[in-house]
Amino acid sequence: MKLTRLRRAVRDEVPFVSVVLIVAVGFLYALASSGHWLRGVTVMAVGMVVGAFLRTVLPNGKAGLLVVRGRLFDAVCYLSLGLAVFGFGILVPQ
Repeated sequence: MKLTRLRRAVRDEVPFVSVVLIVAVGFLYALASSGHWLRGVTVMAVGMVVGAFLRTVLPNGKAGLLVVRGRLFDAVCYLSLGLAVFGFGILVPQ
């Protein structure tokens, strides 16, 4: 009984964990490679855009912690944040 509940909880949070892992990999790459930090920022932005995509296509019960408000509001916020991170990364001089 408890194992089934644990499996369901882990399965429901896979979209959120995947987005967090993509953003974390981008962040760590930006920290580790000082000459190529824009690649890390791009990976972080892609992670946020993936979050917007997952929030758009997954039903509320399957999106897990990506659900904050309504579907449209969440998707627009994730997409805007991803584009803003990428835009600021491009605007910052080398």
